[in-house]
Amino acid sequence: MSNVVIFDLETAGLDWRTDDILSIAATCNGETFDSYVRNTRPINPAASAINGIYEFTVADAEPWAVVGPRFLRWVFDQAGPNPVLVAYNGFRFDVPFLKKKFTALPAEAFPAFQSIQVSFRTARGPVSFSKKLSRRRTPTWRPAGASTGARRRAER
Repeated sequence: MSNVVIFDLETAGLDWRTDDILSIAATCNGETFDSYVRNTRPINPAASAINGIYEFTVADAEPWAVVGPRFLRWVFDQAGPNPVLVAYNGFRFDVPFLKKKFTALPAEAFPAFQSIQVSFRTARGPVSFSKKLSRRRTPTWRPAGASTGARRRAER
């Protein structure tokens, strides 16, 4: 069993501070995860022209508060306790979006977790973030953390 998860995001724009994730897809061990995400802000027309995702595409999709935790559960189910997430241009693009989205979710979105700590190893060094969650719940499983390698295609 491989612990490598290759993933990709499609977003409503290029700014991780204000734009939404519209789609997240991943593959690991022959299994795939693919989900649209309902937007909370208007989609930039330039983004739609590139990714083909429009307001009507995500109108009936679940919000990030549902999709994000489902994606994390899928990652740990497929890759085990120490997944390695790989994305093209991940350090500059995907990682900031995921960091913002996961740390903004309330504890209720993660009923199976006590805490989440995600560490990314990149060509530029480690990046990490964590979120403490409610201790009232007994987790069904608790990942100790995730090591993620988002590497550039070619070294400069």
